[in-house]
Amino acid sequence: MKLSADEKLIYQTRFSTRIFVKPVLLALLFFLIAAILGGISNSTITPESKSAIHYFAIAVTLVGLFVFIRPIIKYFMSQFVITNKRIVIKHGLLARRSYEMLLNKIESINVDQSLTDRLLWGAGTLVITGTGGSKEVFDEVGKAIKFQRKLNEVLHA
Repeated sequence: MKLSADEKLIYQTRFSTRIFVKPVLLALLFFLIAAILGGISNSTITPESKSAIHYFAIAVTLVGLFVFIRPIIKYFMSQFVITNKRIVIKHGLLARRSYEMLLNKIESINVDQSLTDRLLWGAGTLVITGTGGSKEVFDEVGKAIKFQRKLNEVLHA
């Protein structure tokens, strides 16, 4: 992210690594299915069937890879940034969402966390309310409480 000459980076985070849990489990399931299909070597199966099973195993492996690529892109293409002048939130690759708000326009910042989000992941849902009542909600933010604390430090300094 490009900052202006008199702007300083205060804090930066990304989406939580929790976004990897379901895709990793799903990808592992697809890889297990592909391994089972690839290991079929029963002599009663015709060569044509073996070939079809082999291609199906490759297709299942590719689906497993595709399932895992999406959260990688989501994680590495996300930025939740606090500077001494504004907050900037960007995420997405093809469909990019960008949100900027000057610090003096922020009325409140809330974090909603479940027990597992708080204890295991440090993740949370960030709710930023601006002047005029505009609300922006960002799910699965990594280190959400720390983001809130740093923003409050900057706002009340």
